[in-house]
Amino acid sequence: AAIEALADIGVVNEKIISQLIWSAQYQQEGFVRGSACLVLAMLKVDTDEAVNVLRDRLTADADSIVKRASSQALQMLGLKPEKDASLITAIKDAVKKLGSKE
Repeated sequence: AAIEALADIGVVNEKIISQLIWSAQYQQEGFVRGSACLVLAMLKVDTDEAVNVLRDRLTADADSIVKRASSQALQMLGLKPEKDASLITAIKDAVKKLGSKE
């Protein structure tokens, strides 16, 4: 509820952005991680760091709530999450294959 209130207030500063990015990555509850993703988009935070976190949550988070929220957040920022996700997954798979060829 507190995270969503930030979007309603519309106040954006470095500390808030930093906390939202941290929450999107590390909060224990998937609902909180997903909410942080959506609020980043509602506040139109499209920095490289924020977008990278959203893309990472889309491909790496095991929670379907977080995946949906990060996908929606990327769309809200005018990005194409499906294309980004498949590209990132392909790159990660290629890196894994390279890492296993020792």
